[in-house]
Amino acid sequence: MSQIQLLPHQKRFICLLTRIWASHDCVVIEGASGCGKSFSFEYMLEEYLQYGFDQALLFDGDALYDDCEYAPFKNTISDHLHNNETIVTRGIVEAAKDLPGGNTISFLFDTLFNLGKKNNLDILNEDERMILNYLKRIVRNKNTVILFDNIHQWDRRSLQLLKHIITSANTIASSFPYKVKLVMSVTTNQAGANVDLIEKITNDVPKSHKLSFPTMSLEDFSVIFQEKAQRRLPKKQLRLLYNLINGHLKILFEVARDIRFNSFDFDETQQNSVKYFQAILSKRLQEFGATGDQIANVLEYASILGKTFSCFELLVATDSSRSKLEELINDSNSLNLTEDASKNGYIKFAHSIVHEIFKSRVDSNHIDYYYRLSICLKEMKPSQYLRRARYMLAAGREEEAGTLYILEFLQQLRNFGNIPQSLILEAELHLDSKLTSYLTLMQSAYYSYSQKDYPTTLTTLDMIPSYYRTELLAERNILKLRCFSKQLASEPIVEEIARFTSCVKSEKFNGEKEVRERFIHALITANAHLREFRYARDLEEELLSSLEGRMKYDSSAEMRVYSVLRNANAIHGAEVSLCHVRKAVEYFEKLFFDNNCFVLRQYYTSLINYSAMLIINGEFMEAVRQTRKALSIEKCYPDFPFPRPQILRNNYALASFLSGKATASECVLIFEEVLGSIPQDLAERIFYASNLAIFLAISGSVTRAYRVLFNEAQKHDIDNDKEGIYQYRTETNLAIFQYLLGDKTAYENLKRITNGLDNLINGSFFKKKNQVILEIMKDETHCNPHEWLHIVHSFCHDYQGKPWDYFGLGFAFAALCDWGV
Repeated sequence: MSQIQLLPHQKRFICLLTRIWASHDCVVIEGASGCGKSFSFEYMLEEYLQYGFDQALLFDGDALYDDCEYAPFKNTISDHLHNNETIVTRGIVEAAKDLPGGNTISFLFDTLFNLGKKNNLDILNEDERMILNYLKRIVRNKNTVILFDNIHQWDRRSLQLLKHIITSANTIASSFPYKVKLVMSVTTNQAGANVDLIEKITNDVPKSHKLSFPTMSLEDFSVIFQEKAQRRLPKKQLRLLYNLINGHLKILFEVARDIRFNSFDFDETQQNSVKYFQAILSKRLQEFGATGDQIANVLEYASILGKTFSCFELLVATDSSRSKLEELINDSNSLNLTEDASKNGYIKFAHSIVHEIFKSRVDSNHIDYYYRLSICLKEMKPSQYLRRARYMLAAGREEEAGTLYILEFLQQLRNFGNIPQSLILEAELHLDSKLTSYLTLMQSAYYSYSQKDYPTTLTTLDMIPSYYRTELLAERNILKLRCFSKQLASEPIVEEIARFTSCVKSEKFNGEKEVRERFIHALITANAHLREFRYARDLEEELLSSLEGRMKYDSSAEMRVYSVLRNANAIHGAEVSLCHVRKAVEYFEKLFFDNNCFVLRQYYTSLINYSAMLIINGEFMEAVRQTRKALSIEKCYPDFPFPRPQILRNNYALASFLSGKATASECVLIFEEVLGSIPQDLAERIFYASNLAIFLAISGSVTRAYRVLFNEAQKHDIDNDKEGIYQYRTETNLAIFQYLLGDKTAYENLKRITNGLDNLINGSFFKKKNQVILEIMKDETHCNPHEWLHIVHSFCHDYQGKPWDYFGLGFAFAALCDWGV
């Protein structure tokens, strides 16, 4: 039985709603702030069973969410999954059972191109696809009521997704034969920033019904007032008070309390109910003396953060001790101004009107609070550029706000591929012509990059002059570095990477930590490609140290730490990399199976990199198991745009073959398809062509193997390969194919490449293998291609531990990782 006691008009609302559900899938509730909509929703959350539902979901709005994309959806889904962990686990397990146990390569062949097929979800980004996927899983086989509350406080992307959910075909309500009812609440006297979109949502909903929230009658008001105030008023005063309060329950309860314990100044109530409520709050805080002033100060800071706020943010902003802050918050809770939020360590205002009153005090008297909070955020959560921009704007610092708006726009482009028009309109008055020109070029560059047109991207980026603030130039250069990693390094690229590396040692980018960290992360990969491992390791140490400093209060910093570890093999040897990448898998796996389903990409990529580390450490069967987990995820989330699925198929094929689970001819099939799915100008084609050639040779087609690899190598300038690994695999395998074909030049060709292997990652293994092969060639040992696979092991069974099981194979296989940042 619910502990929530409904008032008469709220009971009428519930009755009306249940009757409307008989003929409508969606109901739009309209009512003023404080009339009891949210209170009634909370009741329904507890009492859904009596209305024939198996579950109820509440997606709530908060002014805090305005700059946090999809927060209403993400918070509720994560909380639901945390309490129902079997939803995620069961889905993955069921998908794993469906994977074929024998012909794994055929399965890879069948699924590769399905991932890229167009479907009706192509208009949605990664997060939106994940949200829809989990909503469908949550409501599967269950009659569900979904409540969308306070949508005027939602961010625009959440509202756009809500519009898709309720207006598009094949979404939740139409995808399942189970009863799914949607209820939206719109607060009519609090417009918010997205009035246009909310109007479209509420007007375009199919099979919907609009319902005005019932008003409280004068009779009900009189009964409730007398119960709370424990005194009677003359009818004229009661009616005037009833008209003034206008159904706002929070104000009603506080006015009744004030009348009960204090003298009643009726003249003041005639001016404005909010002003009177503000006077009541001031009077109650005065009862606490100096402590009341401190409570007000804390709540003023908190009001800037949003209706919900964290104790840690207040701790930094107010310079209070933890014990004093906790004492003040407890006092505030006892005054019914605030209450504990569902999320640990977070507090929320008891009602939006309380939040609004304290925020109005800030706007009137303490504009400097905005600047102070902006500086705090810069240290604590630097990537919250939109919030920081708004704080700077409120503090009267328009120039700094303009730069922060640009940084937010670039973050939107990175994460979602576009910038909401509402944000551009919000910022355009604060962007000068130089910033507008910069943004136009960066938008163009990001579009070219998304189309894998890297030359055009670099040309566009070169059009951006160097007179911009250093953090904006860093954003330009980060995108340059991402383009550099997609091609073999030319001399100009080498020079530019060296210049960037030298610059980052002294440049602080105007204190923008998150920009500098991303720049360093991109430079680690760039230097790894150039075999500048000492520089790269120094940069990694600096990056991890910077991130460590704020991990306890910035979850994005913790996530980036494990993203760095996920790419460890770029600059570390086999065994160290295995340890680091395993930590990344454990971290993202725990998040994924706990309550953060939005780390799917990171978890998937970690599994792929882990499988590569297992392969090069000789753990072939475990690599098969990890790649099957990644394939299960693909099967479980067929609409998700997984990055570079060819790498997974590469590692699955290698691990399956090396563990005896697949044949060379099966691997030929999958590598032919993989190679056919990759643009001709990408350097990574060399790795897939090399593996394809190996399996062709093992299958007995040595001539074709040589031709395939030689022709691919001709498309790329591997003679100037600064990374070395492309040249090593190409020249080593070509020399082996030559030897198997009886070509006497194989020995000299292999000898030429062997001398420069020491300075590669895992170079000692490469060199040892080639030295053994040179001895075999020198002795003119004869064997067929299949026997060649294990010929090095027959001459040198052990060398530097378990990784030799892989590195000591007769061919130069390529187990691959995704080093994306």
